[in-house]
Amino acid sequence: MLALLLVQCREADNRSSAKGEDALKAFFNTVNLLADEEGLKDYLVKNKLDKMAVYEQLRKIDDPLMRARFIKAVYLTAKNNNQKAAKDEFWADIRYDIYDFMRLMQKLRESNSKTFLDIGCGSGQKLYAALCMGFEKVVGIEYSEESYGYAIDFLAPFIKNNLVEITKGDALKIEDEFYSKADFLYTYSPMKDDKLMAQLFQRVMKNMKNGAIFLEVRMVYVDELRELTGYKVPYERGFFAIKKIDGEFFFKNPVYDDDWEKLPKLK
Repeated sequence: MLALLLVQCREADNRSSAKGEDALKAFFNTVNLLADEEGLKDYLVKNKLDKMAVYEQLRKIDDPLMRARFIKAVYLTAKNNNQKAAKDEFWADIRYDIYDFMRLMQKLRESNSKTFLDIGCGSGQKLYAALCMGFEKVVGIEYSEESYGYAIDFLAPFIKNNLVEITKGDALKIEDEFYSKADFLYTYSPMKDDKLMAQLFQRVMKNMKNGAIFLEVRMVYVDELRELTGYKVPYERGFFAIKKIDGEFFFKNPVYDDDWEKLPKLK
């Protein structure tokens, strides 16, 4: 049944009729209910519904859970993520849970957020996810040669179409202007050393453009960041988002908070 729906989905997508759109929606709903990610991956491969086709359809569907399931299934077709860190002070390619990522992004992203930047993008899963949720351009930076290679290989069709830009480099050494490219910046602490992470966070704060949002999902270096920036960063010990408005910073824990609060200076 699912295989038949996949074929119907591909045929329906070639038509712009309401009937075709209904068939497409029914397909995604059915697969979402009946298949786990491994099974869904097998159906995608068998019926030649590739990552570009999935991307094109997911942008039409406003359902973070469904998006997450398809994104995870698509990435199961990719090479294994890199298990070896490029430096002792760096982490290897750790894939932060795609379901949590999509949930937080859905909550934080604003309508004018067009460009997404992943600092320490690894094999590029979050870049692909950001495209699927509607960002017009995604940008990544990755230090590891191996992880960078995985990302370039998997996202090649999107790079060719100027939807993805990936830089191999050190996030602490790249030019300041790199961080002013994006409306939404994201990181999952790519470095183990808390002082280095505080330096990176400060660089982003200094150079992110007005109106931009920056999400860190592993805020464990509060003391180091307070000392370096002079801001009274809250002890979230986890999810921490800031927004730059007219040169001032506002913050929230996206898991618990709905409203932005002004980030105070230390006295």
